This record gives sequence, C-alpha cells and structure tokens, in this order.
Amino acid sequence: MFPGAEYLPAIFSLLVVIAMFVLFFRESYPTEVVAIFGVSVFLVSGVLPYKEALNVLSNPAPWTIAAMFIVMGALVRTGALNAFTVFAEQQAKRDKKRTMALLIGFVVIASGVVSNTPVVLVMIPVFVQLARSLDIKASKLLIPLSYAAILGGMLTLIGTSTNLLVDGVVRAEGLKGFGIFEVTPLAIVLVLWGMLYLRFIAPFLLPDRDSMATLLSDRSKMKYFTEAVIPPDSNLIGRAVTGVKLFKREGVRLIDVLRGDLSLRRDLSNVVLQVGDRVAFYVRRSQNCSAFSATKACAEWISFRL
Repeated sequence: MFPGAEYLPAIFSLLVVIAMFVLFFRESYPTEVVAIFGVSVFLVSGVLPYKEALNVLSNPAPWTIAAMFIVMGALVRTGALNAFTVFAEQQAKRDKKRTMALLIGFVVIASGVVSNTPVVLVMIPVFVQLARSLDIKASKLLIPLSYAAILGGMLTLIGTSTNLLVDGVVRAEGLKGFGIFEVTPLAIVLVLWGMLYLRFIAPFLLPDRDSMATLLSDRSKMKYFTEAVIPPDSNLIGRAVTGVKLFKREGVRLIDVLRGDLSLRRDLSNVVLQVGDRVAFYVRRSQNCSAFSATKACAEWISFRL
C-alpha cells in the first residue's frame, strides 16, 4: 500500500460531495436525482457500507422530522393559516400588546408540538403582514419569532430536530431513549426567562430597519413564479415558444418549458410548443388580462388555466 492510501476514501468522499454541489448549483438535474446519485456512488464504491446506510434509513428521527413538515404543510394547504393571519390582524388593531403576546405564546406552544423549523417558515409571512398592518418595522418581530420558536422547541422531544437526532443516536448505542416530556421541566424555566428577556430587554436591542418584505411591499411591482399549461385547443400548439408575443410582454419573463419530467430551458430557441407543455415564467403581480389586450391574446392567456 502506497503512502497516504488511508486518506483515499476521505478524498473520494469530498470529490463526490463537491460534484453534487456543482450539480445542485447548475440545476442540470432535479435535486432528488443528484442526491440519490451521490448516495448510490457511495454505496457502489463501498465507502458507505450497506448496513450503515440501512441503519440511517431505519432511524425514526428523519422520518419524524419529515412528518412534522407534512403537518405544517397541511395547515397551509387547507387555508387554516390564512384564517389565522386575518384573525391576528383584526385583534392587533384592537390590542397590539395582547395580540403579540398571544402570537408569541402560540409559536412557543406550536414549536413544542411540531418541529420548530416549519413553525418559523409558516409564521414568517404572518409576522411580516402584521408588522405592515401595525406600521412597525418587521425587524422588531422576526427575531422574537425565531427566539420563541427555539425556546418552544426545547419543551418536548419532538420540538426540534436536534433533540430527535440525539435521541436516535442514544437509542442506536443501546441506551434508553428520552421520554417526550423528559426535558420539559427544565425547558419551562428557560422559556419563562426567555420571554422576560424578549419583553423587557430585546425591544431596546432589536434593529429598527426596513426588511426586504417592506422594501418590496409595492405589490404592483412584485413578481411571482407560475406555470401555464398548453391545452389541446390552444392555437399556440406548433409555435416556437420564443416567438410567442405573449411571453415577450412587459412584466413577463420566460423561464422554462417542461415536457413531462424533462426541462427544455437549455435550448428554448428550438422548442416548439406541444399539448400538455408547461410554460414556466415570472410575471408581474399587476399583470392581468387587460395588459394583454382584450382580444385573442387575452383569450389565449385565460385558456392557459393560470
């Protein structure tokens, strides 16, 4: 064995990880394909033994974290979050301090029941909208939101992914796992001290500056990403996508054409639209039917089923 041969697995692993990051950055392939490819390379090369890979997949911690994201996703899809945002805005106009206390309390409790990461992701737009309604800087609310979620996540075993991962490691070593409320007594003390800090000290330390959400509060100038499906009766079928004037109008930027699972964005100049193609683009929020004239172009726009 030549000198330094013991470092070959480590060097090989770093090269694979670098290659994966390059593929992630270039977006040549879907992220899940790149991730599975990386794992497959490790398994085939023997760097990652099959039994160890199987132990990772059998660890309940990652599956529990994934399930928590699904729960929070259900709240968003069902519209429960929108109703909560409207309710919070109405209450804030009546009693600002009481509403903020209730919201922070909700974040703390929710972070103990489900993973605190999706709680923060879901509540960020609520707090930003609330800050706009109360005419205060979002920076005064977002850091307390994060701290409240972190503190609430310590209340239970499932509140934060760190607790779940540690519990998984403990069980893998053959030791007794943690109970779901085993850390709660100590966490309650930390939560109380944290709330006192956020109430009496944090307001003097938090920055008073505009957030990106505030700078982009003019919704007429905002852009969003969307897709348009080419229906069977569309007169765009058979036309080059780059030649469609609809996609060249002000406020519209063509991004990609998806045909099944295949992305055609690398060669858009040669793409001819077919039935079922999904045209992806950025469009200004204020862009509507009137912006496309009230004739044939508008009819095509509506037929895209936006």
